[in-house]
Amino acid sequence: MGATATARTRLLQADPGGGATVRWNLLIAGASRRDPLAAVSLYKSMQSSSELRPNDHTFPALLRSMAMQPDPLHLRHFHAHLLRLGLLRRHAAAALLRAYGELRLPCQSRRLFDEIPRLDHDPVLWTGLVSSLSENGRVSEAFAALSAMRSSVGIDPGAAAAVVSGAGELRQGQLLHAMAIKEGVDVADPRLASAFVHMYARLGGAAAAAVCFRAIPASSRVAACWNAVISGLAMNGDGSGAMALFKEMVAGGEVPNRVTLISVLKAAAELGSGEVAADVLAWLRPPASDVVMMTALVELQATSGEVGKAREIFDAVQGKNVVCWSAMIGGYEQNSMPEEAIRLFRLMMKEGEIRPNAVTFLSLISAGAAVGAAGLAGAIHKQAAVAGAGADDRVFSAMIGMYARSGELPLARRLFEERDRGRMSVAGWTAMIGAEGIHGGGRRALGLFSEMQARGFKPNEVTLVAVLSACGHAGLVEEGVSCFEAVRRGDFGVAANERHYACAVDLLGRAGKLEEAMSMVETMPVEADLPVWGSLLGACRIHGNVGIAKKVEGRMKGLLRDGWGSAGHLVLLANLYKQGGRRDEAVRVRAELMCSPLRKIPGRSFVAVGKVARGFTAGDASHEESELIYAELRELDVKVREMGYARKRRWDGREEEEGEEDGRFHSERLAMAFGIMISRRGGGAETGPMRIMKNLRVCEDCHEYTKAVGKVIGRELIVRDSRRFHHFKDGFCSCGDFW
Repeated sequence: MGATATARTRLLQADPGGGATVRWNLLIAGASRRDPLAAVSLYKSMQSSSELRPNDHTFPALLRSMAMQPDPLHLRHFHAHLLRLGLLRRHAAAALLRAYGELRLPCQSRRLFDEIPRLDHDPVLWTGLVSSLSENGRVSEAFAALSAMRSSVGIDPGAAAAVVSGAGELRQGQLLHAMAIKEGVDVADPRLASAFVHMYARLGGAAAAAVCFRAIPASSRVAACWNAVISGLAMNGDGSGAMALFKEMVAGGEVPNRVTLISVLKAAAELGSGEVAADVLAWLRPPASDVVMMTALVELQATSGEVGKAREIFDAVQGKNVVCWSAMIGGYEQNSMPEEAIRLFRLMMKEGEIRPNAVTFLSLISAGAAVGAAGLAGAIHKQAAVAGAGADDRVFSAMIGMYARSGELPLARRLFEERDRGRMSVAGWTAMIGAEGIHGGGRRALGLFSEMQARGFKPNEVTLVAVLSACGHAGLVEEGVSCFEAVRRGDFGVAANERHYACAVDLLGRAGKLEEAMSMVETMPVEADLPVWGSLLGACRIHGNVGIAKKVEGRMKGLLRDGWGSAGHLVLLANLYKQGGRRDEAVRVRAELMCSPLRKIPGRSFVAVGKVARGFTAGDASHEESELIYAELRELDVKVREMGYARKRRWDGREEEEGEEDGRFHSERLAMAFGIMISRRGGGAETGPMRIMKNLRVCEDCHEYTKAVGKVIGRELIVRDSRRFHHFKDGFCSCGDFW
């Protein structure tokens, strides 16, 4: 005998007459929460008793049960049954309104409401109608119903909360908030205030969500409200605010649940702070089977720079899904460990249980672009196509950038041309413009920019940065200045920001117009950031202008003290002073650098060998064939000197690499020596270009050295540094020594 049948038997035994109606109502309500069909069976047993008659309170639970059934026919039968019994009254009618809404039949709710005499319309019925409309996305109709309710019986907080919960736009929610305040509705009512908190957090109004949250009495702040406002702040980029609220929540005695901690982990990951990570980790002991929590921990540790700890957590996760794998691959890529990211992706594919998605490929493509191996780029492209991710606009745009940064501009162009223009996005156009730009194709970039607009695409902030940068790399001063002035006038509907100014300053500075560049920086509508001043300082380096560099130093110091930038800016300044004969100033800047927390970015270069890329740092001795590589480099040094190469003293100040100060063992030289050695083993001299990718700008000495190496080996060398591509051939560079 089932549990429901047993309960029915006991009830009949306790009251042979069939039991009081209220007892049956309670029994039906209890059964409806567990088993809708059992609730219907109990109702039929109740009907079989001649001494019992259902009342207005019998049906709400039954109607909720009917809403759980996929077929609305059962609900319509009960609707007809209620009409026959004459029991379509207040509570039953409200429940029927909601049930039709839950079955996605808001028109039936509207019809039912209109059939009920207007005099019987009370707040419960109005709330049922409003909820039904709102839950089905008919927010405008729900809003109109709420206005009619205001004229009829006044707005009930529950009805207002139902409409607020269905708002699909922030503007709608704000209008509802204003209406509620104007009508004197208690917006601090926990139901309504909670609805506003969730609505604002969901639609991007995190600050307003926090204000509504503060309006809720402390005793009524449930965990869901805390979670909503914390996650809202985190999603809108206010990680500090989310963390502060989390600490307040804990200090107030509220115990964070799993949802809270996931939101806090996201916020902490955005901040990327090891200290914040430690605070959060003090609360966390998730089981290895909780993939969501463990993945959030992986992201937190990776963004805090603790890649080793992130990998330990990742390895411990049970039942890893694609999100978890993507988080770890992305962690490696974001921490400048592209080789590890690629290696982990290969391990994921080898296991064969996980299918990569667009997010996975975005991290993988970025890692492939950092390594710059053409064969690897092609392999990634093929895998993305097989997985069906190539149709994604973000992946398509990233692949164009990957080919371009791997030195395969023709393949980037082919990929772009094969794309249906009807499916092209602004991101795709921007990627191709940027690809032409870093290869010195300023004219091509401008042509694409014109075609993009002619086809009806509106450039965004990133597009305009790509165009200005392309003009800078190609020395197209007049065209670049014209484009920047158009941006500044607002011709493209985009406000000029620091990135646009940095490009314009770089453009003018490279052309020797330092006074004009300085004037532009000083008249910016917003405070210039470090990249803008860095562009001007770089121009001072090119033209040896120590006077303007001294002015720039004073403006940059505050930004550097606040922890922005890298040691490269100070190194650049020190070497510029030294070149200009101001040795005391150079010594002072070097001393300040030693006492500052700023550290040099380690130089790293990759050379492509088939589908594999080998990485080197300056003075690297970790390779298993280091002795042979250095022997090859010494032999190469002799040959380039015979060709007329003479070492340049390094005063340029680009981000220096650790190792020999004279640059003899810089990472790109080791990469070249290794590439030449491997080519020889392959059966003779290679005729195709050798590709080398570097994460810093090439120094002047290495630039001259690479020109000579190209002549010695009779082979084109394609070198990508942090700014652009250099194509070395027959003793010349495509940049025209202008970089």
